[in-house]
Amino acid sequence: MKLAAEKLVLEGPVEGVVIRSPAIYGRGSAGNIRQMIDLLRTAPPILPLGYSGNRRSFVHRTNLVSALIACVERSQAAGRTFLVTDGAPESTGVLTRRILKALNRRALVLPIPGAVLRRLCAARWGPEAARRLVDSYAFDDTAIRQTLGWTSAIDPDTAMADAVVLGPDPLLDGGPPGTPC
Repeated sequence: MKLAAEKLVLEGPVEGVVIRSPAIYGRGSAGNIRQMIDLLRTAPPILPLGYSGNRRSFVHRTNLVSALIACVERSQAAGRTFLVTDGAPESTGVLTRRILKALNRRALVLPIPGAVLRRLCAARWGPEAARRLVDSYAFDDTAIRQTLGWTSAIDPDTAMADAVVLGPDPLLDGGPPGTPC
């Protein structure tokens, strides 16, 4: 269904652009990163989440919006399909440490083999959660960066600092117009 829609966009009478993204996150978002944030907010000080054998891509909504604007503003985008991410893919261990830093929490993040992490996670939350935590899902966004000269609007640490904020999302809950995302 998505591929059919992309084909219509690219072959339609108006010049279109297709943007593909990995998991989108930000303040008030749901999904995998939100689950990790919520888990790490109250997690014990020793965590078996230092697995470094996978790579996962994410994109903060500010970076996604920035990429969309670049596609509208630059004629080189017409008729193209772009992947967009925050930057280099991260392992579970790096993501865990980034979230802990944003939460201003200290924890010992133990490096463990992927097979062990998969078994631990599957026993606690099920095989689908284990797959999302251990498997790789990395995007290469070199094309949009080279073709359009696009760069992420905010760095991964700033993005995560936004994502961990508790409370209403000013963009979704009637914040003032022009509030940056």
